[in-house]
Amino acid sequence: MRRTDVRGRSRCWPGVWLTDHDRRHRGNLWVWPGTHLRFGQYLAERGAEALARVEEMNPGPYPKIELGEPTQAVGKAGSVLFVHYLLAHNIGDHDGTADPGRRETVYYRLHAGGHRDRWREAATDPLVEFRL
Repeated sequence: MRRTDVRGRSRCWPGVWLTDHDRRHRGNLWVWPGTHLRFGQYLAERGAEALARVEEMNPGPYPKIELGEPTQAVGKAGSVLFVHYLLAHNIGDHDGTADPGRRETVYYRLHAGGHRDRWREAATDPLVEFRL
């Protein structure tokens, strides 16, 4: 996928767990804590337009930044997980047999008013739209 227009990207993806996600290694969402800040630093050094320069990325959608150790997202039905757009994330492994029930999540894509006018600042300072 080529990223040609990055201006309207959503800044936050809240996920509402409709069912329990309390067992590890069952296809859970994996996240790499802090990568949204390291990605923001990467973009601050290279310019927000680096989002569209796919050739500069590692294989996959992430830049050449230190990812650190991943963690699995777990929680009970009704929990809300807030994921920043720049946070490294991926689907996890699934050990064992298939569960009798499905795990369901609804994700929303949110962005602050006026985001398209300040998208460069939001990309290079990942918390700018989250400050009070």
